[in-house]
Amino acid sequence: MTLSSEFIVNGTLANYKCNDGYELFGPSTRTCSNGRWHGTIPYCAVNVAYGKPTNQSSTIKGGDSRNANDGELITLHDSKHCTETKVENSPWWQVDLLQPYEVRVIRVLTRSCCGHQPLHDLEIRVGNSSTVQGNRLCAWYPGTLDDGQNKDFSCANPIIGRYVYIQMVGIEGSLSLCEVLVFTTKEFSSNRCGNPMEYQQITSFNQTCYEFQTQRGGSFTDADGYCKSRGGLLIHSINEVAQNFLFYELERYKPKLRSKLIWVGARRDYLIQNVTSLFGTRPRLFWHWINGLPIHKFLWAEDQPNNYNGQQNCIVLDGGRKWLWNDVTCDLDYLPWICQYAPSNCGSPDINENSTIIRTDYRISNSITYKCSIGSRIDGLERRLCQSNGFWEGEAPKCSYVNCGPLESINHGRVDYVRTDFNASATYTCNYDYTLVGNEHRFCLGNGSWSGTEPKCYYSHCSQALDLDNGYVNVSNRSINGVAAYTCNLGYVLVGSVQRVCQLGGTWSGNPPQCKFIDCRLPLDVFNGVYRLMNKTTFYNSVVSYECDPNYVLVGNRTRTCTEYGTWSNAEPSCELINCGIPKRSTGIRYTGSSFTINSVLMFECEPGYKLVEGSGRRVCQENGRWSGGDISCKFIECGRVQPILKGEITYVNSTTYLSSEINYSCGTGYKLIGNKIRTCQDDGRWSGHKPKCEEIRCMPPEIPKNSSVVYNGNDRSFSDSFKVGSTVQYRCSLGHIVQGQSLRTCETSGHWSDAPPICVYIDCGLPFPLTNGRWLLTSNTTYYGSTVEYECNTNYKLNGPGRRICLENGTWSSVPPLCEIVTCAAPDIKDDKSLVQTSSYYVGGKATYTCTHGLELIGNEERTCQINGQWSGQTPFCRYVDCGRPPVIPNGRGYLVNGTTFYGSIVEYHCLADYRMISESQHRVCQANGEWSGIIPRCLEMSEVNEIENSLRNSAEEADESAESSKSIGLGVSFGIGRSKSQSKIRKILRSIINRTRMHLV
Repeated sequence: MTLSSEFIVNGTLANYKCNDGYELFGPSTRTCSNGRWHGTIPYCAVNVAYGKPTNQSSTIKGGDSRNANDGELITLHDSKHCTETKVENSPWWQVDLLQPYEVRVIRVLTRSCCGHQPLHDLEIRVGNSSTVQGNRLCAWYPGTLDDGQNKDFSCANPIIGRYVYIQMVGIEGSLSLCEVLVFTTKEFSSNRCGNPMEYQQITSFNQTCYEFQTQRGGSFTDADGYCKSRGGLLIHSINEVAQNFLFYELERYKPKLRSKLIWVGARRDYLIQNVTSLFGTRPRLFWHWINGLPIHKFLWAEDQPNNYNGQQNCIVLDGGRKWLWNDVTCDLDYLPWICQYAPSNCGSPDINENSTIIRTDYRISNSITYKCSIGSRIDGLERRLCQSNGFWEGEAPKCSYVNCGPLESINHGRVDYVRTDFNASATYTCNYDYTLVGNEHRFCLGNGSWSGTEPKCYYSHCSQALDLDNGYVNVSNRSINGVAAYTCNLGYVLVGSVQRVCQLGGTWSGNPPQCKFIDCRLPLDVFNGVYRLMNKTTFYNSVVSYECDPNYVLVGNRTRTCTEYGTWSNAEPSCELINCGIPKRSTGIRYTGSSFTINSVLMFECEPGYKLVEGSGRRVCQENGRWSGGDISCKFIECGRVQPILKGEITYVNSTTYLSSEINYSCGTGYKLIGNKIRTCQDDGRWSGHKPKCEEIRCMPPEIPKNSSVVYNGNDRSFSDSFKVGSTVQYRCSLGHIVQGQSLRTCETSGHWSDAPPICVYIDCGLPFPLTNGRWLLTSNTTYYGSTVEYECNTNYKLNGPGRRICLENGTWSSVPPLCEIVTCAAPDIKDDKSLVQTSSYYVGGKATYTCTHGLELIGNEERTCQINGQWSGQTPFCRYVDCGRPPVIPNGRGYLVNGTTFYGSIVEYHCLADYRMISESQHRVCQANGEWSGIIPRCLEMSEVNEIENSLRNSAEEADESAESSKSIGLGVSFGIGRSKSQSKIRKILRSIINRTRMHLV
C-alpha cells in the first residue's frame, strides 16, 4: 500500500497493489474523509485451480474438461480451447483442488461468439462432496453472461472445500467454459519459491514449493546435491494428498520428461538393532526419508518392492505404474528429479486500519512488529512470525481507541477528572492537616492505563524521638521535614542513621541508631611486608606499625592509630620494589632497557655521529636505589658540507654530515660522472676518497637517407659537427614520398641517436575496397598520391558517405569508404486513431493501403506507393463518420433523433399522431455504414384502416390452426407497412407471410 501524500489528511488516497502472482479483490484505492477511510479493505488471493484434475457431466470432441484450467485465456473455442458438454439437462463442470482450501472467489471466462449457447442460470458450489448437490452454494446467477468476458463470483462467506462445481441449473443445454480460476488466501504463489524466469517448472501446493527438473538427468547423489544447493531436499514425506498432486503434475509434464522414473528423497540403509537370536546382534535394513525420519506409509506399485538384485535401495516414482513407488539401484545416472523446499518469504503481511508495521523484512523466521497510532492500543498479537510454511503467524491485530476507565477515590482526600479517554488528566487533593504523597496529576496513557500510581494523604506531625544510650539527640522540630540528629559519646561509634526526618503520616524515617564501643579491628595485610600491634589491641587509640621485606621500601606512614570513628588513621601504606629511577645522561648518549628496579641492567652507547671517549656501557640498579659505575663520555664528529661540482648534484643520504654519514654524486642531463660516486664521513672528520667531476656527452652527426631532408632542434652549436643530449633530428621526404620508420630521432645519454635512420618510399594508396550494391571509378586510372576515386550506387540504393576520395600523403584514401543503402520509406503516418493502414513492404514500390473502422469513410488516397526519394506518394488520408442525412418526414407522424445526430449508429424513433396507428417492422431506424437508414419508412394509418387489417389478420391466424390467444398476441407490431391504395388481396398475402413468420418464431 502507498499513500498519495506524506501526511494523512482529507483527500489522501491509499493505493493497494498485490505482490507478483496474486490478484487484488476489492477497491484498489480508498480515500480519507472526515477521519475515516472509505471503502472496504481489499485482499490478495492466488489461483489454486491451474492444472488440477477436472471432470464434467459429458464431453463432445475438442471440448475436454481440462481446457478450463490450462492457463490459456483464449475465448475462441476453435474445437480445442474451451470445454463443451453435450446438450443435456443441468450440465456441470468440476475441478478437484486435491485438498480443502478456503475458497473466496471463482472467476469464469466465457466463450466468445459463435455457435454456442450462452451461459445462464448458473450455480457455483464448493465443498468436500464428489456430487454436485452435496456441496454448499457459493453463488447463483439467474441471468445470462456476456460472451468472451470474465465474471467473478464471490462467496458470501469463504467456504472450505476440495471440489468446485459450476452447473447450469434446471435447463436443457450445453455448458462451455474457456477458463476457470479459483482464488484463496490460504496458499502462496509460486513466485515466492524462486525466480520464475530462471526456474520455469516451479509450482506450490499445500504450502510447499516443488521444482520439477524434467529435462535434466543424474544419479541420486546429483539430484540430492542440486536440491540442497537450492535450499531444499528431494521430494520426501509423501502422503496420499501429496502423491495425488504429484500424479496429476507429472501427467502434465509426461511428454517433456527425459525419463519416466523420478527420484524420491528416500533410501534404505543398515540399522544396528539388538535382536536376540542364535546369531546375536545383527544389522537390519530399513527405509527412511532423506531428512532422517522413518517412512510410516508406503505407496508401492503392484509387485513392488522386489529388490531383484539385492541392491535396490532407492525409490522412484514410476510413470509406467501410475507414478506409484518402485525400488531401484541408487547408481542410475540419467533420472530427472523433483526438489521440495519451503518458500523464501511470507510476502506482504495483512494490516488493519490505524496500525503500522515497524520491520519490513519478510523472510522466513523473521518477525514483524505492529504499532498503533497515538490514542489507540493494540488488540491481538503485537509480533508475528514468518513461519516455515510461508504464512504469517496468527491474525493481524486491531487498534482500538484507548479508555483508561474511572479512578477510585483516596482516603482523606479526593480525585477530580472530566473524561477517561487518551490524554485525559486527573488531579488529587488532600483534606486539611494531610499532605499528598505521590503524583498530584495522572494522565490516561496510550496503553489504556493511568500514569504513575495512586497517591496517598498522610497526617503531618511526628512524636518525640527516642533517647540514645551512650549518646544524645538534638530535635529541630516535630513538623514535616523536621530533623532528629544523633551523636555518640567519646569512645563510641554510631551504628545506623545519623539523622531521622519527620515524614508524612507522623513517623520518623528509618530505624533508631545505636552507639557501640569503638573497635577498629585488625588492619589489612600489606603485600611484601608485615604489621605489628604495639599494645596488642585494636580499640580506640591503639597503634599499629609497618615494615617491608628485603628489596622493598615502605611508601606511606610507618604507624597508624585507631580513631574515634572506628577506623585506622591515615591511608594504608604499601611496600614497593626498590626503584633507581631513570638515569641522567648527557648529550649524545642513549641506553637500552625498560626496567629501573633493583638488579635491573641498562646498556649505554653513543648516538649516531658520536664516538665513545671514556666510561663503561653497563650499569646495575643497587639496593641503595642508585645506579652502579660512572657516566660515559661521547664526542661528536662533524665532517661538514663539501664543495659542489660543476654540472652535477650532491645528495646527503640522511641529510646529515656527522660520523658515518654518506653523500652521493650525480651529473645533470648530458653529462657523465668521473670518480667516486659515494663518499663517507670518517673518524678523523674527513670525507673518504676524492671529489669527482662531470664531463659532457655528445652525439655524432646522423645519417641522411636518399630523397629526404633533415631539420635539427635543440643543439647548442651553430655548425653540426656534434650534438648535445636531447637534441633532435626531424626527417622529411620529398613530394610523393612517405617516411618509413621513425621520422624523429633524439640524441640520448649513451652518446648515440635513438632508433635507426628512416627511408623515403614512393606513396601508393592501392585499389579501394569493392562497394556492395555499387561501383567506383579511378578518374586518372592511378592510385598514386593525389589520385581520386568516385563512387555511385545501383538503382534503388542511395550513397551514405563521401562520393569522392583522394589519395593522401600518408598513403591512405581520404575519409571513410561510403556505403550503398537500400532506399526505404518510414512507416506511413495516420491522422487519427480511426484509420487503419496495411503495408506490403517499406522498399521502393511497396504499397500502403488505408481503411477505416466500421461506420467511417475514407477521405483521400486509398493507396500510397514508396518512391525512390524515400517518401510515400500522395497525401495522408483520414476517416470521418458516415452521415445518413436527415431522415424523411412521415405523414401523420413525427420522427425524433434519439442521440441528436445523423452519423453512423444514430437512431431515429417514429411516433404517430393521435387517432393514428403505426404499420411497420419497427418504430426505429438506424444509420448504417453504407450511409442509408435501415428498414423502410413506417406508415401512420387511421383507426378504420387498422381495424380492417386486424380482422384480416385474425381470420388468417384461425385458418393456420393457431389459437385465438396466439393470434391476438401477434399484434400489429410485426406487420409490414401497407399503403392506403393496396388491394385487399395484397393485404392477405402480406398477412399470411406475417403469420408464417410468427409461427416459426413461436416454435
